[in-house]
Amino acid sequence: MLQQIAHRISLVLTPGAMSFRVGGENFAVLLIATEPVGTELAEKICETVRAEPYSLMIDKLLNTSEAQVTASIGVATVYAEHGEVDQLYEAAGTALYAAKARGCNRVVHLSQLEQEALKSNVALDVQRFEDIAKVLVKRAAESITQHGRLMFEKIRAQADVDGLVGLYNRGYLDRRLPVEYSIAEKESVPITVAMLDIDYFGKVNKTYGWPTGDAVLAQVAERVRSNARADDWIARYGGEEFCIVLLGTILEQARNVLERIHTAIAALPFKATDGRSIAVTASIGAAERLTSDKDVKALMERVSARLLDAKNGGRNRVCL
Repeated sequence: MLQQIAHRISLVLTPGAMSFRVGGENFAVLLIATEPVGTELAEKICETVRAEPYSLMIDKLLNTSEAQVTASIGVATVYAEHGEVDQLYEAAGTALYAAKARGCNRVVHLSQLEQEALKSNVALDVQRFEDIAKVLVKRAAESITQHGRLMFEKIRAQADVDGLVGLYNRGYLDRRLPVEYSIAEKESVPITVAMLDIDYFGKVNKTYGWPTGDAVLAQVAERVRSNARADDWIARYGGEEFCIVLLGTILEQARNVLERIHTAIAALPFKATDGRSIAVTASIGAAERLTSDKDVKALMERVSARLLDAKNGGRNRVCL
């Protein structure tokens, strides 16, 4: 974005004017001109910066978004016999703080502040201090707001994750799945949902204890996650059941993914807390969204029926 802003500034510069970045999001323009000419150029820069939104790349897939940007500009004029460049820069900074303190998105010239100071009988240095204080308070408030937002997002993310297995929880599933279903329905794209149930999990708890049962749940979750695809997402449905959502995937394509997950669970034994090996298998049922489905509940009923078929068929299998 800074490059785009710099380019826009360069388009309106008058001959002989020089622009440069002075740090962060701050730019400076230096020109030999009278006060009216300098102020007019500043107004043009302010207008061109806010004229059109800026295109931003928001992820690695080159998806873009637009952002509206405004500028605050402080202008000062110093005559050669009365000052040096450092004084000019400091004077422009005073005007810049005034522009920000007055609501941003504007141009303020130092002479305007001097006239106001005379009328109000308030020293310019005092006004500068007040303007700086206003800007700093605003920045602090924005920082606190941003920090609070990040904390809220972190807490919300934690609330969406099952603490034991590290996958999404049932609450997240119940919120997101209807949304994904609606998108698939609207855009006529496939979506397949699978339910996975750990076979005879009650016996694991009874034989090896609850700590081992928890460890098995976490290990199964990890095998499911590591054998699913990047675009698939998984949630713990409850107890020993997991839900796998395969976006943009027809049932036959989902078969390969689900068979891989099924095989990964059964391939290697799990470890009990006392070191004993435990053979664990899983039953999986899956269904694809059909145009005849009235809503996501209809899809989930068919998914549940396929899982029941897998259990009634002897368990340790995938039923589509």
